[in-house]
Amino acid sequence: NMNSSSSELALIHQMAVLGSCDSQRSARRRWLKRLCDEVPLVPHSRWRAAWSLLGALLIFCDFVAIPLQITWGASPPHLLVQLMVAFWAADMVAQFNTAIINSQGVLMKSRKVVTRHYCTTRCPFDMLLLCLDVSAMIGPDDMFEVSWYRLLRSMRALRLLRAYRLGAVQEALEQWMLQ
Repeated sequence: NMNSSSSELALIHQMAVLGSCDSQRSARRRWLKRLCDEVPLVPHSRWRAAWSLLGALLIFCDFVAIPLQITWGASPPHLLVQLMVAFWAADMVAQFNTAIINSQGVLMKSRKVVTRHYCTTRCPFDMLLLCLDVSAMIGPDDMFEVSWYRLLRSMRALRLLRAYRLGAVQEALEQWMLQ
């Protein structure tokens, strides 16, 4: 009798462990599904405001560095260029993961809606700038006199058009301050 009671307890314990494993698995599946269906970032969060401020600082650096580079061929330190390229690449990933506010003022967290919006607005321009940045970063400095390469480096002035994002920075800061 004692032997059957302990085997029953072992069976109950094993079922409880399996049940908790199943609930953990289902919780992980629900989390993964939610991550795939909805974007995790909100446009007016502190994190996005700080990210936008960093982007504004990098745009300001471009306003100083690009005219110097085009005019006199003075390149910024290679590490700074690498960090800027890494930031703008990460920014593209962040854009795909940040909810948008539609024209009615509703926060849209659907990954499909966010992806469609970014791909039809700023993504092509951001991709062009990122490709120009990467090609200018990996190109040797002594090729500055080659005409196609000089044109390519001059096209980096398009990076100054990132200033259009400064309006988004101001909006994100205003939203953050209102919270």
